[in-house]
Amino acid sequence: MLDYETFCQIRDHLVRQQLTVVQTARALALDPRTVAKWAGVEQFRPRTGVARTSKLDPFNLKTAVRVSKPRTSVVAQRFQQDPSNRGAVGVKCGRSLWHNSLHDLSLCNCGF
Repeated sequence: MLDYETFCQIRDHLVRQQLTVVQTARALALDPRTVAKWAGVEQFRPRTGVARTSKLDPFNLKTAVRVSKPRTSVVAQRFQQDPSNRGAVGVKCGRSLWHNSLHDLSLCNCGF
């Protein structure tokens, strides 16, 4: 598919410079059939897209269900089960959020 600039160059070579289709094709490094096709076109119209279904459409329902569900972290679930454990979580080594969540779950053995 040609862009607008190439279309204008073809029209310029054919109309203003009065070159033949073959000469225009050589000058612009295009196939003569392409130049011949666009020589008869008065106004540039880009190709219209075709509405297609996505390959991911079968998964859209699953994704929508996942997004609509409220997400609760593992730490929050643990606190909901045992609210008395909330005070013991304050000790963290400060490495990263993921590492701190290991501290929250008492799964870290970094020595802090």
